[in-house]
Amino acid sequence: TLNNTISNVAGVAGNLQTGNQSAISRTHVIEIPNEKVGLLIGRGGSNIREMESRTGCRVQIVHAITRAGRFEPRPIEITGTPQQFESVRKLIAD
Repeated sequence: TLNNTISNVAGVAGNLQTGNQSAISRTHVIEIPNEKVGLLIGRGGSNIREMESRTGCRVQIVHAITRAGRFEPRPIEITGTPQQFESVRKLIAD
């Protein structure tokens, strides 16, 4: 299961133009268990590319961190509008 920790990273990453509307793009961080990262990435990054293509978000996986010989949950940085973020979050949760 995915950790439901979701937080906004301070600051605006930029503005995206969507039709006639301007939406603020932000970077959100969610955490997933380290052992699930391979499933998220997919073969050769195919799952990440597919998520980015379908949602318009930028998805980045932060490098693994170990504490006391154990891997910590992996932060996933998702940059996009709130609607794009929700789309990616739902895809990851599935």
